[in-house]
Amino acid sequence: MSALRLRLQITAFVVIAALGITYVAATYVGVPRLVGLAGYHVTVEMPRAGGLFQNAEVTYRGVPVGRVEEMRAGPEGVRAEVVITSDIDIPRAVEVLVRTRSAIGEQYLDLRPTEAGGRSLVDGDTLTVTEERLPIPLEDLMGDLVAFNESVPTRDLRRVVTELYDATQGTGDDLRVLLDASSGLVRHASDGFAATSSLIHKGEAVLRTQVENSDHIRSFSADLRLIAETLAASDRSIDDLISRAPGAARQFGRLITEIGAPLSGLFGDLLTLNGVLASRRAEIADVLGRAPYVIDAYSSALQGGFLRMGLVANVTDPVPCTTGYGETARREGLETSDGRLRTDVRCQSPLVRGASGAPNDER
Repeated sequence: MSALRLRLQITAFVVIAALGITYVAATYVGVPRLVGLAGYHVTVEMPRAGGLFQNAEVTYRGVPVGRVEEMRAGPEGVRAEVVITSDIDIPRAVEVLVRTRSAIGEQYLDLRPTEAGGRSLVDGDTLTVTEERLPIPLEDLMGDLVAFNESVPTRDLRRVVTELYDATQGTGDDLRVLLDASSGLVRHASDGFAATSSLIHKGEAVLRTQVENSDHIRSFSADLRLIAETLAASDRSIDDLISRAPGAARQFGRLITEIGAPLSGLFGDLLTLNGVLASRRAEIADVLGRAPYVIDAYSSALQGGFLRMGLVANVTDPVPCTTGYGETARREGLETSDGRLRTDVRCQSPLVRGASGAPNDER
């Protein structure tokens, strides 16, 4: 093997090794992130660490987008310096949560958008984690479990378990039928989930209306209570009324039986009268409108047993109607011979009331 060929092989090996090391350093080790050549930095303010640690993962909608670069104490708790290395456009309006990935307590930061659009996160922004978005401390959880365990009375629990065993012994078939029916109920509930969800959402408007009208409902309930108290106070009178009601009902029935035939004739005549009056509604309304003035005038004229009135001659007020009589021949007042009765002429003035203005009832 020549020296030139050996040099070429060594050079190729060195180049390939350098490229591989560079790729591993950039992809897995995160050298650009460590030296500040990749991504941008965001500060997360937290009331406590909540189990979060340095180099913990940061996700956006479940997709890894960065790492926790540093954890240090802040003026109001803990301050985490986060580096975002992903090209994903993360909005500024996000909810920050500290989540647990596994049972061993591996925490990570999860970013969840709260609204569409808006400004995106940039280098130097600060996010805040509230206390309710942090996991429960393990020592608090274990302490609560121990306290709960100690608060359960052992003797009563043993009795409940024993009675539950006695109650379910020999009921395997019944329990199986109950479970099968429950699965069918759950299946039907799942089929109607959309309608149930819509009902719940629409029920919010109904409940909000009830809250807004709570004062009226309270007043209505108070009035119902007063009615109930009044009925309770009048209990004896109500009992007396109920006891007399059957006799009164029988008497009323006999009355209807006795006057049934005349009453039907009266109602028939009233129907005829109603037809006549219905065709003259405008005239009746006019009479009823003027009646108070006429009654007032007569009441002022009748005083002290005397009729106070005056007679005014108004021969030409109003002027007699002459419209419609143009074709008739004038007869002298002294002429006494028989004359032909003209039935084809009449007053045709629309301003003069007469038979021509009567309602035309064709029924």
